[in-house]
Amino acid sequence: MAILLITDGKASLNDFQDDVVRRPDVQAMISRVDFYDSPAADAAGLDTMRTVIDIQLKDGRTISGQADYGKGSPQDPLASTTLWRNSRDARNMRAFRARQPRRSRRACAILMGWKMSVC
Repeated sequence: MAILLITDGKASLNDFQDDVVRRPDVQAMISRVDFYDSPAADAAGLDTMRTVIDIQLKDGRTISGQADYGKGSPQDPLASTTLWRNSRDARNMRAFRARQPRRSRRACAILMGWKMSVC
């Protein structure tokens, strides 16, 4: 997801498709990513789910950050507008839309407590 944020300035469910991941610019960025165990994340404990990121810029500077609890976890719930956008993105995914268009709108209505015409 971070790679799509860097290459495209955004990331949505629709971006998690083979054709997006296979793009040359995304593949080039993937080859530059190293995953490692972070002592700071480990020290926070499994219940915290700490994520640490260090970005080394071409000019030698490093930008660092960390976050506890992923977006959408009970400790950091999604806003209703984000839930709606995610539901809309899921409904619009080509494979899902082709198979179950009415069911996806109904699921949105049930989850969000909205009328199907809104979804």
